[in-house]
Amino acid sequence: MFSRPAVAFFALAVAELFVLTRVISAFGAFLGLLVLVGLSVLGFAVLRRTGVGLVKDTASRAGSGASSGQPLADRGLLFFASLLMIVPGFLTGLAGLVLLLPPVRGLIRPAVASRVQPWAQNNLKFGRVRWSGSEVVDVDVVDVDSVDVDSDESDQHKPRELN
Repeated sequence: MFSRPAVAFFALAVAELFVLTRVISAFGAFLGLLVLVGLSVLGFAVLRRTGVGLVKDTASRAGSGASSGQPLADRGLLFFASLLMIVPGFLTGLAGLVLLLPPVRGLIRPAVASRVQPWAQNNLKFGRVRWSGSEVVDVDVVDVDSVDVDSDESDQHKPRELN
């Protein structure tokens, strides 16, 4: 009747509300909210540190054809940890904090890689171009800096209409 992700999301929301009420009743609303805000700020700091590096590393490895390897997997797990900490909640924040620990990432990395790698190979085509047809387009490459705009020779470099 319901999909597994929907049930898991609902169960997580109920568990987060339960933990939130317990923490607030034990430590007070101010301290509970302060911890939640602190987790989110830490999550944004980790995201800022790893997010840009993850994008740059992925692009450079994809362009060079290099295998992703351990550093990319660690950055991906750090990225996920930062997202978990940004989401308001004690359970997700705690999961994000635990995922920041290198030994934990080392334990989780093989399980994540076994699921992500086949999906990435099938769905992500970095540096590859697929042509749907067999048309060949003949183009001339012009160095813009070497063309004198005021001369008549610049007319020969104007685009032509294709038939």
